[in-house]
Amino acid sequence: MGETTADREWGEPPLASLPPLFRSCIAFVSYTFRDLLSWDLVGME
Repeated sequence: MGETTADREWGEPPLASLPPLFRSCIAFVSYTFRDLLSWDLVGME
């Protein structure tokens, strides 16, 4: 079966269409959130 436009669009990462500033904000938030989660896990042990 041939590849449709929808398949191509969904195949690409959604962040690619966002502005660089928005992308870096998301990256920063997710990085910080992951840091907090790891600290929580360390504190629970």
